Amino acid sequence: MIHAWYERISDLKDHVYFSLHEVTRQWQRGRSLPKFHNSVEIAVGLRGCVEITVNGELHMLREGDVCFMNSFEPHRYHYGDDCACYVILISAGFFNELNQWGSIAFPTYMPRAEGFAHIKPYLDYTYLEWDSDSVLCKRAFADTLAYLMAEYYPHFPRAEQGKQNALFLQALQYIYEHSAERLTVDEVAKKFGYSPNYFSAVFNERVGMSFPDYLNTCRMLEYTCLRGQRPELSVSETARLCGFGSMNTFYRTQRSFGAEGYDALDVPHGTDLKNPWSLIGMNDENSRGFEFVRPKRKEKGESEA
Repeated sequence: MIHAWYERISDLKDHVYFSLHEVTRQWQRGRSLPKFHNSVEIAVGLRGCVEITVNGELHMLREGDVCFMNSFEPHRYHYGDDCACYVILISAGFFNELNQWGSIAFPTYMPRAEGFAHIKPYLDYTYLEWDSDSVLCKRAFADTLAYLMAEYYPHFPRAEQGKQNALFLQALQYIYEHSAERLTVDEVAKKFGYSPNYFSAVFNERVGMSFPDYLNTCRMLEYTCLRGQRPELSVSETARLCGFGSMNTFYRTQRSFGAEGYDALDVPHGTDLKNPWSLIGMNDENSRGFEFVRPKRKEKGESEA
């Protein structure tokens, strides 16, 4: 089983993620697995409507709106028809070294305001010239974006994360790492010192889905990874190894994402699945569920059309 998902990659030193997430067809709609990381994440609405759930609260991201996800805040995306947004993630390794990111935070949801007219041109230009292999490029981008947001958006001092929040995040990670086992909400609640009723209520509020739905989503993520690693296994055997007790549950979970089916994903055998979150239909070019738009860099000497 692979126990490295998007969140852990997000916390690597000098990691800055900057991409355009764009849905142009109805069958590309989808949602992401709830995720969390010790990094800040920013979504900037460009077109249509993207639903973002942060700590159990739903926000509708439209053109010009900005959504800020602070460190360790569970969040998920739900993409509708014909929508687009920039997604930026700045790792703790960066914002702890930069005075702006290390000391301030922003409201979770910020409606379109004057700042959009200043930030969007900068993001558009940077996206075309983006070089994810250049530490200098990433550091300059993170520093400039922090300045622009602090200049044009409301902000407040960053607060330390509480022990209860950290404990809940440990519970989420435990569920993911043991998703192939027969986990119950009572068992996980007891392990982390919660009563079952309280844990269920907090889980639904913070993650935005029930414990069984989250557990089966983790299993579906593992199923997709395992299909790429061991294509000789049947669908039913792969599902069983990933913890699905019945094929009815497997197919119901598969259909809940509204995709053509995870078994149809083009995951080459031997693929290095360092980012399995992308393989549940959200942001990898091998996926049929979502279009990850890579910037087209201009060749030297090429003029504007």
